[in-house]
Amino acid sequence: MGAGKRSKYFIKLVLLALVVLLVAVVRICSAQDNPSTSTIHEIAFFWLNLAIDILHLLACVIIVMGSILMATRYLVAKMKSPIKPIEFKPFARYLIVGLDILIGAELLATATAETIERSLMLFLVIAARFLIAFLIHMERKWEEIT
Repeated sequence: MGAGKRSKYFIKLVLLALVVLLVAVVRICSAQDNPSTSTIHEIAFFWLNLAIDILHLLACVIIVMGSILMATRYLVAKMKSPIKPIEFKPFARYLIVGLDILIGAELLATATAETIERSLMLFLVIAARFLIAFLIHMERKWEEIT
């Protein structure tokens, strides 16, 4: 697969993600009350919650699109050569980026709503990201040894 073909797929992926984000922003804004008559605190709360929702959606889009891309790569590679092993490093990158964005969204959510449930969710997302990064690191070391 050439670099030009990859860049076309990447552009399509980015455009799809932007369309999904635009639809989400329109739906979220139409569902919220009109903040024009509210206080500064309510306006800031509205925009922070909007940013949190957009970050959650962006992270989900990145993880799902990475999963779809890796599944298609896997199927195509197995059709060409069923015996050759497949590298899953690109999927790990999608997963790590998606989880990093989720951590940012959870940090904002924890700052806006100081509840124990939000703090626990932040802890779980950070723990999942750490565990996945650790497993990827150990797998790379194991591949170097063998």
